[in-house]
Amino acid sequence: MKIEVEKLVLGAVSTNVYLVFYNGNCLIIDPSDEVDRIISCIEERGAKPLAILITHGHFDHIMAAPELSKKYGIKIYAGEADKQLLEDSKLNMGQRFLGEDFTMKADIYLKGGDVLEFEGFKLKVIYTPGHTVGSVSFYSDDLEENEAFKKVIFTGDSLFAGSIGRVDFPTGNEDAMRRTLEEVFKKMAPDTVVFPGHGAATTIERELAHNPYLR
Repeated sequence: MKIEVEKLVLGAVSTNVYLVFYNGNCLIIDPSDEVDRIISCIEERGAKPLAILITHGHFDHIMAAPELSKKYGIKIYAGEADKQLLEDSKLNMGQRFLGEDFTMKADIYLKGGDVLEFEGFKLKVIYTPGHTVGSVSFYSDDLEENEAFKKVIFTGDSLFAGSIGRVDFPTGNEDAMRRTLEEVFKKMAPDTVVFPGHGAATTIERELAHNPYLR
C-alpha cells in the first residue's frame, strides 16, 4: 500500500488532525475541530472518507467527529476504555477548556490487538494507556510501496517528539504510561515513523536516542 499523510493543525489547543489518503480513499484520524477545513481538504483531493479513528477521548481530538460521520455516512472508531471520556464532558475536559459540554459516542469500540482493514489498508490497534485509560495507537507496516517510510504509528498524546502526554488529566496514570513506554514504544522498530497528536513527526529511532522518557 502507498499512502500520503496530510496534517492539519486545528482547534483550541493546536491538535494534529491526520488525513491518510490512498487509492482515492481517506481515513480521518483525531478530527479535533474546524470541520469545514477538514471537509475542504478532503474534497480538494476528491477522496472518499472511509472511517474516523480516534486515539483517545479528550475533547480536542473528537469535536468534529460527529459532523463528519453524519456528512459522509462513516463510522467512528475509538478505544473501548475511553467510552467514559467520550460521554462525559468533565472527563474529556470540554468543560475545563471550553466552558461547555461536548459528548459523543463511537460506533465501534476497539481493544488492543484488533486489526482494521479499510479498502485493503490494514491498521493494527495497539493499546497505549497512560495519558488516558483507553488511549490507543494505530500502526501499519503494510506500506511496501511507500518511499518515505515503511512503518507508521499514529500515537495521539501517548508519545510526542521529545516528550510524552500528561498523566495528570482524568483517567491518566503514570504507572500505565511507564508500562506503555517500556512494553510498546521501546520495542518498536527504530524506522517506524511517529505521527503524534501535537507537534512534529518523529521516528522511534530518534525518540530512543533523544526522548528522556524513553531512556
